[in-house]
Amino acid sequence: MRRSKEEREKERGVLREVHDLSNRPTIREIREKIVTVLHTDKEKLAEILAANEALYFHPQNSPNATPYSIDMSRCFNGQDLLWLAPMYTNLIDSLYLPKEGKENGITLYGPAYKSLGFLSTVSLFLEHIKKIPTNFIYDRKEGSQELVGYISSSRPIFILDDVLATGKTKTVVVGKLLQQCPNADIIGIVVAVDREEAREYGTAEGLPAIKCGEHVIPVYAIGMISTIMRGLYTRASKVLVKKDGHESREKMDEQLYKVFTDYFEHRPQGFQNT
Repeated sequence: MRRSKEEREKERGVLREVHDLSNRPTIREIREKIVTVLHTDKEKLAEILAANEALYFHPQNSPNATPYSIDMSRCFNGQDLLWLAPMYTNLIDSLYLPKEGKENGITLYGPAYKSLGFLSTVSLFLEHIKKIPTNFIYDRKEGSQELVGYISSSRPIFILDDVLATGKTKTVVVGKLLQQCPNADIIGIVVAVDREEAREYGTAEGLPAIKCGEHVIPVYAIGMISTIMRGLYTRASKVLVKKDGHESREKMDEQLYKVFTDYFEHRPQGFQNT
């Protein structure tokens, strides 16, 4: 996916940005900034998913079966990380507020091993673009309870992942971090795509959330699957379709978009508890 002159200029602008820690925004400004970040990035995120075949269709006979999948690991290449990392960085920066008496800086957590290159790239953007001291931690191996890296209750933690579905795996992650550091200050979980499926918990503001004991952790997404699909349909973007053992790239036309909307409109949705 070759970048246009405008896209290259935007990257240079990102690298020239200077973040002033002495001028922190108000809560209202933070909310406005989140909206701006999501509005700016959602179209590019959809393009990256389609171009890398990270979002693909596999139509099912049953209307209750999920007709699409997302594999963000297909996007973890140098070119697309230059776009994805700033998306995560901007959202994390809008949520981070230094607290009096707390160490300045944040800790990022990501699952092993797919997230290592991604974690390091986001950390570099936070350190050098936003001027926020950042370290990251990860599982020693997949499924392990042992973490590699420094974790402290004096530094807020952001959990980074690719996709939010029902949230069950995220609950396990939160429990693991709290087991390692019972007083851990977990600010939130940041994902690229929210599949907008039914969850057990949500916040009063309408955000999906993970509950572990007395801890309720909100989840922030760069893109919502309904918005991403609608954008691909509006632009007639080509997406990968797997059906009857064959693969082809097809335009997101009305028929293919209907496959998604039929499923989306009849799936369980909302929160059981807020």
